[in-house]
Amino acid sequence: MRCRVVNRCFAADEGPSDKLAETLNHDVTVIEPREAEADFKREFGGVRTLQDAERAAADFVERRLRSKEDIPLVEDFPLAPEEETPEFKNLAITLQPRLMRAVEHWQGNTNLTLAALIVRTIKENMRSSSPINRS
Repeated sequence: MRCRVVNRCFAADEGPSDKLAETLNHDVTVIEPREAEADFKREFGGVRTLQDAERAAADFVERRLRSKEDIPLVEDFPLAPEEETPEFKNLAITLQPRLMRAVEHWQGNTNLTLAALIVRTIKENMRSSSPINRS
């Protein structure tokens, strides 16, 4: 009913797997959907038009990028198996950017935050799907 994720890569020589598994129980940040929903309502509660929504979303993303706030090392969040696809597509969508961030950190890009990675990915996808780039 819950998922716990360590947001980093491990080297094969960092120790036996049982010692590494202990990482799952240290400095855990528990994510609660009700808090996320309350944050969402605070950010977007006054939105009435598409322009308001776009402006609020852009402001939110800009604040997240400026703050350099990143995801915690260990996250614990609820799953909703009754709402999942048979392939666990929703969980995969949640984990994929975290894996990409962990690999970037592994490769030395330790200043990259999850928010910055998501924005970069969206921009890259927009450029690659642009009619100008389809030729």
